[in-house]
Amino acid sequence: MALAERPRSIGISLTATLLTRRSAVHQSEMTNYSPLSGQQFQFATQVQMRALATHFGPAHARYAAEVQLYRQLLYQATDWAFVDVFRWLALLCLSGAGIVCTRSSKAMVDGFGQTG
Repeated sequence: MALAERPRSIGISLTATLLTRRSAVHQSEMTNYSPLSGQQFQFATQVQMRALATHFGPAHARYAAEVQLYRQLLYQATDWAFVDVFRWLALLCLSGAGIVCTRSSKAMVDGFGQTG
């Protein structure tokens, strides 16, 4: 691997790891606040079962409905994770820009007093 490609690969692996971990955290948070016996989950399951009963039959529609709801949960958790990682990277970039600006302004002030 070339030396120039290492920072890029480190950034990609860091971002992928953050996305995976934050997605798992958000998935856990959402499932903790939505019990299987809750009215919203039961209503959503019934709606999905009615929609999927024609394709899977009434006996297998419940499993397909729960899989569909779980897939929606994964999409929402992943979207939430993207927002988190984007915010963190924006904060990191802004703080890095602030550090660069303060160091460059300090170097310019120090450089004005010198005679060459």
